[in-house]
Amino acid sequence: MHYPIVDASTWKTLGDESVGTKAKIWLLDDQEREWLFKHPRKNSGEHWAEKLGAEVAELIGIPHARVELAEWNGVLGSISLNFTPDRSAGSLVLGNALLSSMPGYDKARKRPRLHSVDWILAALNQAGIGRPADCSALPFVDTASDAFVGYLMLDAVIGNTDRHHENWGLLVRSSETGETAELAPSFDHASSLGRELSDGERTRRLDGRDRLATVDAYCMHGRSPLFSLGTGAHKLSVHQAFARARELCHRAAEGWLALLMGVSPKELAESVHKLPAAVASAPARRFAWAMLESNRRHLSSLHSS
Repeated sequence: MHYPIVDASTWKTLGDESVGTKAKIWLLDDQEREWLFKHPRKNSGEHWAEKLGAEVAELIGIPHARVELAEWNGVLGSISLNFTPDRSAGSLVLGNALLSSMPGYDKARKRPRLHSVDWILAALNQAGIGRPADCSALPFVDTASDAFVGYLMLDAVIGNTDRHHENWGLLVRSSETGETAELAPSFDHASSLGRELSDGERTRRLDGRDRLATVDAYCMHGRSPLFSLGTGAHKLSVHQAFARARELCHRAAEGWLALLMGVSPKELAESVHKLPAAVASAPARRFAWAMLESNRRHLSSLHSS
């Protein structure tokens, strides 16, 4: 059974989304729910990577935006359910706004070098920022920073290279007694799973004849928009970003790793094979599965080590 492709062509158009670089439009379905339709760039695979990233998050138990494959006016893309549809659900405050309270942080810069694991976890430890409601039953998630460690592990699992400071945030709710804030679900996973590679490049890496151009090599070199701290600050790989989070929040990291290890390779493989052929080619599906297998294997070596 494949993931369904929702026909959103008859849904009401609400307007364009201004945040981000890709074309997006808000739609209203027949049940009055708001969805963000994302136009994938040509030959980018962004739509299926977005869907698969959400499915992997669901398997692990990481709070995430709901994503479906969709067709709108003849365009295949993805739709993401609005998790802030009304005041009771809260408004989304992006990470750059939170980090702007840190000394010297330039929230207008696209890739500020102070966008680091250390600063994010420190900012999330501010009083009043709670963990996502979906984490309430997890004994190792006491704080928003504990939950964010899980988001960084997800990035390492799916090879998400786009966790920049407008791709995470807080849900802020206002009431008569004041404001409350909690970490928003993880969202926007389109830059994952080798979605930008050509099928020829995927096949070449899957063959493994060139030891410098393998699936494992691709996984280990995936760059995150997160930086190290101190003199000579540099971009971290997605694995280095999670490793740093594990150093700072070891208990939470071990808890998330245990959940990942509880997901069988068969379950991960099935999540990939549910992608319709009309959306993702056979080499794209094989490469995505090989990435998940490689990243899971690497992360398993960290568990309780």
